[in-house]
Amino acid sequence: MAVWENSEEEFSEALKSVRLWWKPVEAAIRGRRVDLLQGALKEAHGESYLRTVYAVRRSASLDPAHRHSVEMEMAARLVKARAVLGKWQAGVEEIKKAHRARDVGGLAQALSRFQHSADDAEVSGARQDLERWRRLAEELPKLLKEALDRRDVPKLREAIVDMSKDGPMNIDGAEEAKKMIKRYQIRARALDHAVGERKISSIQAALATWDFGRDDIHAVKARQAIARRDQQKQKLQEAVQKRDGPRLHQVVNDWEFDRSDEDFQESLQALTRYEKMIMDVGRMMGPPMDIVALAHVLDNWEWSKDDLVRLATQKRISEHENAARNALEAKDGWKLQRIWQFDASVKPKGKGGTSALHNQMAGIKWKATVAKNRYREATNALREAIHDAVEESDYMRAEAFAEVEVPEGEDAIQAPHPSVLMSLTKFGVTGMPPKEHDLHTLVENWPFSSDDPTVQLAAHWLHSRSLLKKSSVSYLDIAINGGHSQSIVKAYSRAAAVAVPPRIYHKFVKLPSNILRAKEEALMREAIMQAVGAMCLGVEPHQLILASGFAKEMAEK
Repeated sequence: MAVWENSEEEFSEALKSVRLWWKPVEAAIRGRRVDLLQGALKEAHGESYLRTVYAVRRSASLDPAHRHSVEMEMAARLVKARAVLGKWQAGVEEIKKAHRARDVGGLAQALSRFQHSADDAEVSGARQDLERWRRLAEELPKLLKEALDRRDVPKLREAIVDMSKDGPMNIDGAEEAKKMIKRYQIRARALDHAVGERKISSIQAALATWDFGRDDIHAVKARQAIARRDQQKQKLQEAVQKRDGPRLHQVVNDWEFDRSDEDFQESLQALTRYEKMIMDVGRMMGPPMDIVALAHVLDNWEWSKDDLVRLATQKRISEHENAARNALEAKDGWKLQRIWQFDASVKPKGKGGTSALHNQMAGIKWKATVAKNRYREATNALREAIHDAVEESDYMRAEAFAEVEVPEGEDAIQAPHPSVLMSLTKFGVTGMPPKEHDLHTLVENWPFSSDDPTVQLAAHWLHSRSLLKKSSVSYLDIAINGGHSQSIVKAYSRAAAVAVPPRIYHKFVKLPSNILRAKEEALMREAIMQAVGAMCLGVEPHQLILASGFAKEMAEK
């Protein structure tokens, strides 16, 4: 074909270089390798081409005509090779386009039209995909039809995913499969939404329109929700029927569906009554504890007999009743007044006669009320007696420590009221002031427990007065035996504050000998002091007060 192939100068150096220059292009064309042809043509142009043409032109073994023919042949072959490369590249682009479009027919035509080498990566991949697509084009329609008939959405989705990734297009049944998948997604979302909102009516409506597999996860969850709701309704009904308050509280809190449900509303109302009853019981248990009101609650109890609140209430009532009985037996009014409280506003709610528990509480209530009234009266009387005795002791103390005066005309003092004389007589007999003696009598005749804080207060006060009286009289005896007039006067003042009545009543009572002697010593000391003062001022004794005032005024000037 080429000039240099038929040349006699077979061993010409110029022709050898021409054959060497053209060999890669020729090999690529014969092998139908687009990539090799593109590289060979790139190499055949430029410096390689110029070097080969130069060798031909400088060849001495070729005549000028022959050199011209060889050079023209080289140029013509390059043009033809570039044309072949362009055609092949167009074929490759057509194959790529059909491959990307997953067009089975177009790809088959492109591959049959352009018989490229199997070693070409693009062509090889296209041929492999074409073979797989042809196989899928034969298998998928049947698979899709079977899945559509069974409404097997997972299989349909798997087939559609395979076609979407690297499978063929325009498979029979693919569009119908996509529509079914979309319908399935809509129905599944509706089911999930109904289950999420816990609305049984919506779940049942969604299940009624469900036309896919019964074992589908969405349908299974919906049926499980309905079954769970039925179980919870059954638990609500059982709790209400058995009147089990704690169980009712638990199942109401566990309810997870529509709150407008009839059974749930009934259970919620029952739970509200139970919780209100629990609050009332807690309030009645105090402190203070209203045992009668708690008895009324037990009389009208509508819940389980084994309820912990009921058992605790019975226990507290029993304990409180025993405490009240013990307080009544021990006559401990102070304790009874604090542990036994009543709410007069509580009335029995039951129809007909009252219960045995209420009658029992009523009996205890009557006894406790009587005992509390007696205790309140006795306590008030004792507190008044304590108050009067304290006032009396304060008066006696103030009178005893007042300035001692020499009595003038003591015989002219009129006799006091007969009741006062009677009290003074008691003073002489008992050795106690009248009010203190009355308090002592109340303490001795106290009808309630000796542990009562009020009577203990009175007893301690009387005991302290007794100790004070003994110590004051003992101190007076010691002072009298000592014979020191100033000590006797001080001791007399202390003893008079607790052991004798006021000085104005002394002529009407019989005073102890030590008191009389101390009184004489005190009066004598006062008289001596007045006489000495009168002598110093040069006045009569009865003018001593006036003179002492005048002397004080002069001293201040």
